[in-house]
Amino acid sequence: LDSECSDEKIGIHHGFYEYLLKSRHGKNKLQEIVNHVTSLFVEVPERQKDYKVYVTGHSLGGALATLFSLYVAASIGDQTSKEVIPGPITCISVASPRVGDRSFQKAFNYLEQNGLLRHLRIANERDPVTMMPSATGKKIW
Repeated sequence: LDSECSDEKIGIHHGFYEYLLKSRHGKNKLQEIVNHVTSLFVEVPERQKDYKVYVTGHSLGGALATLFSLYVAASIGDQTSKEVIPGPITCISVASPRVGDRSFQKAFNYLEQNGLLRHLRIANERDPVTMMPSATGKKIW
């Protein structure tokens, strides 16, 4: 991300990690999705200036959309990246559980403050899903 955030390990919920980042047959779901989205912009380069990327999800999908958005926005911000996905990435999560720890939150906020990521999190007051997990096993990303 940046020297400000890159030394910290980002903790994310174990279940979200397993679903999106666990390697299956040499690839993970995140890589599959990024490769597909990237190919859409490589096929027609004009799409880079004419299109924006919006990532949405509800509940579990909102948590996965949040993780995906962080990854892609961080790739856009990486000066050594050859990423062709245009920024900023816009994430709209509805009734999403919490995704990561304080380091995750710090990295996410950093990307928002630097114009690489926009996030709208929609949650009903006292919805238990949006307040969980309060404590969980986590994987380090």
